[in-house]
Amino acid sequence: MTGASSGRTEPGLQTDCDFLFFILGKHMNQKLEKARKFLLLDLWRVTSKDLETMPPLRRFLYRNLKRVDLAVQRFLKDKMFDRASALTFTTLLALVPILAFLFALTRGFGFDKMAESFIRNNFKGHDSVVNMLLNSINTYLEHAKNGVFLGVGLVFLLYTIISLTSDIEGAFNQIWQRHGRSALRKITDYMSVLFLVPILWVIITGFTIFLSTLASNVPDFMGLNYTAKLLINLLPFFFITLSFIGLYVFMPNTHVKVKYALVPGFLAGAAFVGLQYFYINSQIWVSNYNAIYGSFAALPMFLIWAQISWSICLFGAELTYASQNVDVYNFEYDIKHASRSNHDFVTLLLLSTICKRFQEKGAKPYTATELSHELSLPLRMVNNKLEMLVRFNWLSSSVHEGLDEYFQPACDIKKITVGAVLSEIYNKGEGDLKLDYKKYGPQIEKFHEAVSKFNEVDKDLLLIDF
Repeated sequence: MTGASSGRTEPGLQTDCDFLFFILGKHMNQKLEKARKFLLLDLWRVTSKDLETMPPLRRFLYRNLKRVDLAVQRFLKDKMFDRASALTFTTLLALVPILAFLFALTRGFGFDKMAESFIRNNFKGHDSVVNMLLNSINTYLEHAKNGVFLGVGLVFLLYTIISLTSDIEGAFNQIWQRHGRSALRKITDYMSVLFLVPILWVIITGFTIFLSTLASNVPDFMGLNYTAKLLINLLPFFFITLSFIGLYVFMPNTHVKVKYALVPGFLAGAAFVGLQYFYINSQIWVSNYNAIYGSFAALPMFLIWAQISWSICLFGAELTYASQNVDVYNFEYDIKHASRSNHDFVTLLLLSTICKRFQEKGAKPYTATELSHELSLPLRMVNNKLEMLVRFNWLSSSVHEGLDEYFQPACDIKKITVGAVLSEIYNKGEGDLKLDYKKYGPQIEKFHEAVSKFNEVDKDLLLIDF
């Protein structure tokens, strides 16, 4: 029996059980390799035109799978877990000053007791920590009446607010690959938000009180009482979702379309509410260990909560970016592994197409998206080549209506030749590598001679005839 089994198994597999595990492992590896190939290659070779020909369900699955795949890839590539850790530290630093400011404003509206109740409800099981936090806030506000402390406290308050908001904006701008706001815009925008948030919170709280009163006083006629209670329960989720959507649209220093932030905002809001529910219940569970750890038990729980909360927020931002820019990443693997001749051909084709459009009377210049669709080229590759041609002064760009960027020739199209463009692509870069000419002189001369002979046949071919 042993001999029969050993005769049909692979070398080194002594039993039927080993052979079975070998087959299952091999089959699993094939499945994983097929899935990896699909996510890496096949999925990103499906263009928007291809999606239009698919059945609705399959189109929906493909489009959203691409968005989630891109969001996960960029979340890991951008190291957003590290960003979340940095934001957790800044949040801990800014917590007391910001809460003191919010308490001062809500006290002016007569909602300070409700603000205190809000904090206690979100830190159930840690009464000692809540009391310590509220005492710190009250002490901060009491000392703020002193002139010297008022000046120092105000400076520290502004610093913590600007530092926290600047870190949040920095994370969002990293996701969107944009530069940050100027110092003046930071101060004006951030302070506007600081004064706007408490006012909105007061309005929301007042609306919640109105619904609570309505639910208790209105008789249960045609489900009015039940509807009011349902609205009260859904209000926190609604406003949390609205807050995430506002962050995703207004925080990055770029134009974000609201429609692409709706679903990420909803998902982030749902995840945050679920985390909040788990956090409150886990705090009650951890409170059993207060006899050992004392009030310190709340600190690691708060840090974990803040870390996960910021991770949820940043992943939602990545998903917003992916939803708006998913077509830019089509053929990403193919672009990275394309040959030099492919890149040069695409560069010449783009410049030639733009020059030919320039010849047409009354024709509107191309945008990158229009070129990508007309020539069936990856948008990311088109953007890279257009940026290079602008940098080399073959093209000029202009922004119309604050959104679309149009491209047109920057010099006489009757003087732009294939040879001149290729020569500049080969010889011009961001900087020159300092080679030892004495050591490599003969090789360098042979290389330039070979390149010049290679381009000799096309040196006088105009781009408009390409």
